[in-house]
Amino acid sequence: MKHSTIYYSDNKIELHNTLLGKETVIVNGHEVSERRSIGGTTHRFTVSENGVEKQAQLTTKTNMNGANFDLFVDNKPVIEIPEDNTPLFFFMLLILIPIFINIFS
Repeated sequence: MKHSTIYYSDNKIELHNTLLGKETVIVNGHEVSERRSIGGTTHRFTVSENGVEKQAQLTTKTNMNGANFDLFVDNKPVIEIPEDNTPLFFFMLLILIPIFINIFS
């Protein structure tokens, strides 16, 4: 199942994943990386920009907001999803409040 398509320079970068944790990166119709992951992994491959080969890194991650990814080319961010701990904060409150109520009552 296709998760995302990213257009970078003259490149079409596709991220595919399955429910069983197989992630595949396809650049311009060619598979460049395949990894298995449950919580996230890092794919390293090359892309062409104005005829120059550049190193790319696509990092997938799973958190309370679902599946996200970052894309860096030559260590410069192209897509960087900030960590959002808001759902985690509220989740922790739901756990901690009953504990404090039981301790102090």
